Amino acid sequence: MKKIISILTIGLLLASCDNTDVAPVVSPSDYPTASFELADPSQQGTTIPDDMGGTIAVNASLSKPSAFATAIGAEQTGGTAVMDEDYEIVSGKIPAYETASNAPLMINVLTNLFPQPDRTAEIQVGVAPGTDGENFDLMYNPATSPINVSFTIKNVNSTEALTVGLKWSEDEAVDIDMVLLNSNGEELAIQATGDYPEIKEFIANAAPDGTYYISIQPYEVITPQWGFTFGISEPNGDVTTFTGIFDGDNLGAYTADMSPSLGEVYRLVKIVKNGTNYTLTQLP
Repeated sequence: MKKIISILTIGLLLASCDNTDVAPVVSPSDYPTASFELADPSQQGTTIPDDMGGTIAVNASLSKPSAFATAIGAEQTGGTAVMDEDYEIVSGKIPAYETASNAPLMINVLTNLFPQPDRTAEIQVGVAPGTDGENFDLMYNPATSPINVSFTIKNVNSTEALTVGLKWSEDEAVDIDMVLLNSNGEELAIQATGDYPEIKEFIANAAPDGTYYISIQPYEVITPQWGFTFGISEPNGDVTTFTGIFDGDNLGAYTADMSPSLGEVYRLVKIVKNGTNYTLTQLP
């Protein structure tokens, strides 16, 4: 009898070891489907002036509630705009056990007066990965598809003057100043605010025709060589961009002038004005 009991006990132990828990298999078609739409459909393909900025809102919803809060994210898939410089994205959210976003995703076009060509952006908005509160992929119906949002950021500068903007590599220089000179190298105007970037309406439409120069004064630099970008907007809206490396170890390569306000300055742009038409040349 004892042998029979022992055999039964061993059999029960083996059976219990083989009875492992298995998660139920759920078809992806049972998962909630997310959908997205512009709060203002007329903003698809819209043009936003960069001197004013603006916002594009995207609402999100689920076909049925989820046990986890759902973050709505976005990524740029095309265009020339630069995130966090031309625009920023504020993610949206659908709370747990809800089906609609209580906070839409926001695409905020930033105010930007630096002269530059018009920029475009193509943004894909969808469910942000890794936002279900667990260490596994979000479970959403394969029918879920993101929405693509496109817009143009239009450069807006003065129609009454030539506008000059100057940027530099901030890890190489701290503060660079600009000065406008006439053909004799005499100072006409300066831009030395300590701002980044420096922007100035330098030559009004009513100014005399002739040759002008934009010179710089490296007020505070970290390295002798530093990168710069000039953005120059003409009154007719045309924008010219010049980029280069200023070589502080080879100042003899530049034409130098003495500015009463800034001291020694170095010519980097030549401007020939004829009415409201401008011929721009990068120097040296």
